[in-house]
Amino acid sequence: MTYQDTAISYHLLTAPDDRDGIFVMHNAARHLRADGHHLRCVDLIDNPHLETLDLSACATPVHLTVRGCPKLATVLLPVAPEGAFLHWEFGDMGSPVQICGSLASFDSCQPDGHTCQIKTDGPMYDHSLLVPPGAAPRTPIEDTALFILLAPPEGLHTLAPIVTPNLRAVHLHGLTNTDDLDLNGPALTQAQIVNLPSLKHLKAGPEMSALSMDRCPELCTLTASGSVLRIHRSGGSEMDLVGVWDHAHFVAVNARLKSGLIGSTQAHNCRHIFSDTASLSNATAPLAALPSPDAIHDPYWRTTLHRWVTTTHSPSAVLPALKILHALLETEGDADELWAMRRHLHQRHAKLSHLGPGRSALWKAPRDLAFETQQADFALWRACVSQGVEDTAYQAALNTLPWVLPMAVLARAARSASSEQDQQALLTCLSASISNMPTGSDIPAKHQEPHQHTLVGVARLIEGLLPLRTHPTAASIFWDLPAFLEKTLPASSRLSPLAALNQMGLSSAGAQLLAQARDLLKDNPDLAARFHAAALQPPRTDLLAAIQKGHPQHAD
Repeated sequence: MTYQDTAISYHLLTAPDDRDGIFVMHNAARHLRADGHHLRCVDLIDNPHLETLDLSACATPVHLTVRGCPKLATVLLPVAPEGAFLHWEFGDMGSPVQICGSLASFDSCQPDGHTCQIKTDGPMYDHSLLVPPGAAPRTPIEDTALFILLAPPEGLHTLAPIVTPNLRAVHLHGLTNTDDLDLNGPALTQAQIVNLPSLKHLKAGPEMSALSMDRCPELCTLTASGSVLRIHRSGGSEMDLVGVWDHAHFVAVNARLKSGLIGSTQAHNCRHIFSDTASLSNATAPLAALPSPDAIHDPYWRTTLHRWVTTTHSPSAVLPALKILHALLETEGDADELWAMRRHLHQRHAKLSHLGPGRSALWKAPRDLAFETQQADFALWRACVSQGVEDTAYQAALNTLPWVLPMAVLARAARSASSEQDQQALLTCLSASISNMPTGSDIPAKHQEPHQHTLVGVARLIEGLLPLRTHPTAASIFWDLPAFLEKTLPASSRLSPLAALNQMGLSSAGAQLLAQARDLLKDNPDLAARFHAAALQPPRTDLLAAIQKGHPQHAD
């Protein structure tokens, strides 16, 4: 059937109502065509003889409602940027329907209560095939972009291959005897799988934007990657997820998950899946997504991981994305390409921006992953630099870091440096950043480091520097830390780290506690008293006692 078919005698639909719509009920015609560019809404109710509907001349977007038209087999829609909206109730019987033209959304309610709803996540569907309940399945033609199969006959034991080069979306419901399903198509990005009671293994492509599984109780292996994964009321005792996903949503799933990398997870009424632990364990073990240790060498998986890194949007996915880039680099990846992917990732996930030359923004990562994210980023940069990558902006940022969290990363890196030269270079960068640190009032509020990140950074900074306290540069940093804390933390948050440094014997910390007590005496006497009491506490250790201004002494 084409738009130019002249072999059919059409009955014309004219005279739309004042809302650009027309209601067609109990019409005896077999072929209907809209006449006029004002018609936009068509309701077809109980037209048992209708076979063809031509709406190609209608205004867009077309809204079409169909009920009680069991012989309707062809619908022609306008070819336009605004796709049509189809609402279809097939009832207990019907024939396969070929839709030609721009389709944006389709929904259908079945007598058994099943609701099918699918929308485009990109260009319009130009060719669609709808197979209603009870109808013998038809194989999609090569141009089919959307395929919907609803409750085929009970006698159907095997499903013919349905994936075509142009198939972009599929909805399958009620395939009772299908054990294995392969939807790995070159263009397929959206799939909805509902009520497949025997399905055990499903494979889909690495480019899925959305995959939904509902009422597949025997599902044990899912091999697919993409943006959004939804699994409802599915899975046996164990479910093996082989793939990489930005986000997953589980409802009433009691299977134990194996493998799989998920940037963020939501779980409701699930026995073995919990949102926080699933997200965190996946984020800190990113290569669990791979089916075997050697799989990262597989071109399929390398392509999958590349795609996930370049499209992920979840903040908790930044850490695994950086670790994946590092792993790809270690397996003979191109350093310049991978570092460029890191820059693009940073552009999507930067917490702060527009801070001037050389000032790289913080990653937008959850609090419990913030330090590990900065650390993974620094490790990736060092690995790329060792392979000849040049990024002067990143190097300049190390000397002018306006936040504590990445400074703590420098301290940790200096502690584990492989050479004295490397250690000195890292401590010099850290010292320069501390000296150049602006006060909080000098940084616009929207560009300031989150307070919780600063607190974590201070603790990690002290922890990282302690083993290096005998190093002259590290000793100098320790001496200046009390003044640095005054720049970066409000008075109430300053008390704890200053008290800890004073307990370790750092005399400049004790002096700062007394100075703070005097400054706060008038406006906040209770807090001033706490500072004063902390300053008078005798040190518990002389760990930092040998450090003096201008004369850092080396402890044994």
